[in-house]
Amino acid sequence: MNKIYKSPYDLVAGAIDIPVDTLNENSAMGVTYNWESMNHLHVIVAIETNYEIKIPNDEIMRYDNMKAIITLYKELSDGVSTSQKIIKFLKRIPVIKKFVK
Repeated sequence: MNKIYKSPYDLVAGAIDIPVDTLNENSAMGVTYNWESMNHLHVIVAIETNYEIKIPNDEIMRYDNMKAIITLYKELSDGVSTSQKIIKFLKRIPVIKKFVK
């Protein structure tokens, strides 16, 4: 059975403590109210916790906008097993690409 992940909008809104209806696809750190560098760490922790993944430190800034978080959500929710999701995610990391085919 596939896990149902929390909506990216609910996730970010909760992490930065703003109403979900203030977010849109163009929301981003430094642009959206209360989404500044310290609260961005809350966003990353929320992503890791709710989506059951680990984001490497050098990838943290990749998820500084809703478009990237929505893309990640769609990738993780595409109906594949958890192990396949993890492998798919890991393949995006340059160092790991060398070891995972």
